[in-house]
Amino acid sequence: MNGSDSNSGASIGAPVKTLGKALELAEAQSPDYNIYVINTVTLSGSELQLSNGAYTGTIYRSKTFNGVLFNVPSTVTYVTIDGNKDDVPAADSLFNVIGGFLTISTNAVLQNNKIHYACRYVTESRHLKRFDQFTLEKYPDATCLSREIVLDWCSKQPHEAQENQCARASILRQFAKYLDTMGINAYILPKGYYPKASQYVPYIYSPEELVRFFAQTDQCHYSPECPYRHLIMPVFFRMIYQCGLRVSEARMLTVGDVDLSSGVLSIHHSNITRDCPSLGIPCRAVSG
Repeated sequence: MNGSDSNSGASIGAPVKTLGKALELAEAQSPDYNIYVINTVTLSGSELQLSNGAYTGTIYRSKTFNGVLFNVPSTVTYVTIDGNKDDVPAADSLFNVIGGFLTISTNAVLQNNKIHYACRYVTESRHLKRFDQFTLEKYPDATCLSREIVLDWCSKQPHEAQENQCARASILRQFAKYLDTMGINAYILPKGYYPKASQYVPYIYSPEELVRFFAQTDQCHYSPECPYRHLIMPVFFRMIYQCGLRVSEARMLTVGDVDLSSGVLSIHHSNITRDCPSLGIPCRAVSG
């Protein structure tokens, strides 16, 4: 907390510097007196523990601050920390752990933290969710991430491109490395286990080729693995062409992003900047 421990801590204009002083002032008022953090606080020692449970208030992120609340040790006990997500769409986590991994122990509650993630990790989380369902269905009694499970999950699917297989394998490899650092037995797929797809060289279609291309998308057949593919693909490729979208931008559109009356798509996952702004893309009318 920016400020000085000689301050009263009674307002944002008179903040104290240390968590210890904040606790002292809060407990002098009431055991459930709340504390608001206005800047990142670095804590020493091996554990964030507030008076063995004597302090029963909540530590909140201030409305004026959207960063990490605490650089913390490895264990957190006897504390409730609230990210105040209703007032602060936070840019960072509640904690930055100083080495190792965070252990949430006795009577510790971490809540209401809304993090603005870079949109690049949405796909990875979805892959891991599908992997979770996969193991639940095929290996319900598994107690570790075995080689059999990894290779089964990473095997190339009939409808799958080589690039997508490599991406799935890479995500699971990173997950296995994480488990290994946690002391959990996990098979780590060797790097480069699956050959990469050849480097993509763009091809510029002629008008005649585009006509034939879209005619073929209209012939897309039903597939049980992707039951709506034959309906989606004709629209998907026309939209990419007419609106100048990246594949990822088109893939992450929702129904609410499409304004048919004004002919505008709202792009929330653009790669133009790191912060993934929302963009309004006017599209030419598609005939035929």
